[in-house]
Amino acid sequence: MLFVEPYGDAVYGFLTSKSGAKIAKVEDLKGKTIAVNKGNLFDRWLTQRQSEYGWTINRFDKTSDAAAAVASGQADAAMMYVAAAGWLAKQNTALTPSEFVINNGEVYAYAVRLGDKTLRDRLDRAMECIKKDGTLAAIYTKWTGLKPLAEGVVLTITPGYGVKGFDNYDPTAHDLVCK
Repeated sequence: MLFVEPYGDAVYGFLTSKSGAKIAKVEDLKGKTIAVNKGNLFDRWLTQRQSEYGWTINRFDKTSDAAAAVASGQADAAMMYVAAAGWLAKQNTALTPSEFVINNGEVYAYAVRLGDKTLRDRLDRAMECIKKDGTLAAIYTKWTGLKPLAEGVVLTITPGYGVKGFDNYDPTAHDLVCK
């Protein structure tokens, strides 16, 4: 596949109850019950650190069920992408995304067919334009209620074409021409 300019930061976060304890660092989760989609990457992240932090993991089939566990008091937090936590908190005002996030540099990006460099490059330039004029940041804030990361890809144009560090990334510089 060819990947287009990244449009989002895949930052890990936690959804908590507004009335619950605040999470400012991972240590704040010691001994807590954390809801998660069973078998996903967040489940693996929590499981790998469970003996170190002593949390209990409640596994659910859907993110909405994990969020409901927090809302009903069955869990202290639910681990998910911070954008999802923001969106869910907009849907249920008793919930809030945690201050603590884990940014390990992962991004969201659209993919196109491997042989279609023309389409990838065209979409890449369009993504750069909506970053430059603030449209992408406004969309992110509208749907999540959150501000994009200051140094993140929502606000930063990636040089070249595609996702830097991925196969088929093209570092060729190009002028930004927006309509």
